[in-house]
Amino acid sequence: MIGGARAGVGVIVAALLLSASPVLAGGKLSKEQEIACEAVLCLSSGERPDECDDSLKKYFKIKAKKPWKTLKKRKKFLKKCPSGNYEGKDGHIDALAEGGGNCDMAALVAELNTNEPPYTLSIPAYCQSLASHEYTTGHELPIRSEVCHTAHLGDLGRRPVPDYDWAGTYDGFGDLPLVNQADVDAYDQNARLQKESYQQPICVTRWHDPAGPAPEAELNGLLAQEVTRVEEVLAVNRSESYY
Repeated sequence: MIGGARAGVGVIVAALLLSASPVLAGGKLSKEQEIACEAVLCLSSGERPDECDDSLKKYFKIKAKKPWKTLKKRKKFLKKCPSGNYEGKDGHIDALAEGGGNCDMAALVAELNTNEPPYTLSIPAYCQSLASHEYTTGHELPIRSEVCHTAHLGDLGRRPVPDYDWAGTYDGFGDLPLVNQADVDAYDQNARLQKESYQQPICVTRWHDPAGPAPEAELNGLLAQEVTRVEEVLAVNRSESYY
């Protein structure tokens, strides 16, 4: 029978299952039924003690050649727990089979963040269902932070006066290096965007763990990449319009 540590995995679900099934409450379970019930409890909670290892190991070993067949077989296994026909049981089992093991924070963040526009994907419906279901607990979802480039939308003012390095790194050959190269480049880039009449903010997003801060350095790096990409697309469109 499910021990104290296992029963504590999902208080809400454990109480539901025990009250819904006389068979389960009486402890008359086959070994497979017991493992199925443990898997239901452990998958229902985002916080899993070591006692969950055996049942979840058996559960995740259930595989088929096609993903939809794997999903079907796992649902069938979870339904072996004689938990009665409590309200929302089918939706609960669906959420566990589709989202359990697929919606862990680190893996989900890695899956949803990309290095190409739009740079983030939408959270899968099965993860949203798992996190929001009334019989699951402790399943958090990542949050999405956004930064935008808007400097090209307003008055740019005067172009920065180039400040040349006459002493420092100048070796007497080639062009004099600019001390304020970044400022000059940023102004020129925004001026080019204005010349192309690009009147939209340029934004990027990134998913991250809500327990931590937004990844500012990563966001700023992506934003610089995206501004350059937009400028290059505009330049290509302009050149193609000449032909």
